[in-house]
Amino acid sequence: MSSNYLSVILAWMKQQPSHMNWDLTFAMRPEQANDLVELAHYSRESSALGDIEGEIAVPGSGITHVLTGYRMGPPRLGDIEAAYSSPNVRQTIALEGGMHFIMDKADGLLGVAMHDLLDPLQVKQELALTANSQGVQADLKEGVETELDLGGGLPQRLAAGRFFKDFVSGLDIARRVYPLVDFQALAGNPSRNALGKCAITRPS
Repeated sequence: MSSNYLSVILAWMKQQPSHMNWDLTFAMRPEQANDLVELAHYSRESSALGDIEGEIAVPGSGITHVLTGYRMGPPRLGDIEAAYSSPNVRQTIALEGGMHFIMDKADGLLGVAMHDLLDPLQVKQELALTANSQGVQADLKEGVETELDLGGGLPQRLAAGRFFKDFVSGLDIARRVYPLVDFQALAGNPSRNALGKCAITRPS
């Protein structure tokens, strides 16, 4: 859909009866959401923890990547297109402040790198946003097609992505869930207790 103006959205909803049971539709630019998530992320004490570490074996080789001391940067939404039938978004996360060792079974240490704010490791994944009566949120544990780029091909990125998923799955809710929008009940609002579905769209 080329534009997300109110008239266009309403016309589309009229032509799509299966979506007429939405309780709320609102629009937000990805940049605004990213700024708010970044602010919320760095307000958490856990944002300074450098506790991402472990070993990642590259399938079909004798290579193992060893990560130590990485901390997770704020999740960022990207590649958002108007898709009213799906709440899925693409997401990136920077891993920074750690050291990366590349080990070979036969030859030992092959390389070492340090990653700071300007040169972090990048995680990419697809994530379905969820909504309830309290608002819209993103749970990092629900990411799919997760890739962590360690400089190799797709099998290596997926293996590293599984490592990251395992790490995120072990976090408590306070660290892995990011509220994006809070719904507040307003006096006289007949749907204040009936917010069940929500569409996040990008204004043109």
